[in-house]
Amino acid sequence: MAAKAIVTDVETAPDLSMAKVYFTTISPKIRKKILRRLEKDAKRVRSLLGREIHLKKTPEIHFIMDESEEKARHIDALLDSLHLPGSEVSEGSPEEDYSDDDDDYDDDDDDDRPGRDGSPEAF
Repeated sequence: MAAKAIVTDVETAPDLSMAKVYFTTISPKIRKKILRRLEKDAKRVRSLLGREIHLKKTPEIHFIMDESEEKARHIDALLDSLHLPGSEVSEGSPEEDYSDDDDDYDDDDDDDRPGRDGSPEAF
């Protein structure tokens, strides 16, 4: 079940004594269930992490649901509901007119960098 968690950010204390692991899930319906499972397995995760990172002290891990995406959607919906004058882009407006042929953008498909032609990239 915890494999359904997507880590979005990690913050550590300056002395690495604690780590806040922010996560989300594809389905918002299972976030609380996933949080309970992660909290239950936090000591085991800390132990596994300690074997891999070889620090003097392994950080204590705290899992936190990342709700920033939902908050951003809510703010977008509020802004959309305001219907501010000039906030909508109409067809043919300067914001949509990309027909300027005098730009310096080179849309040539001939890219000589390694790996761009399907060949293995050079290291």
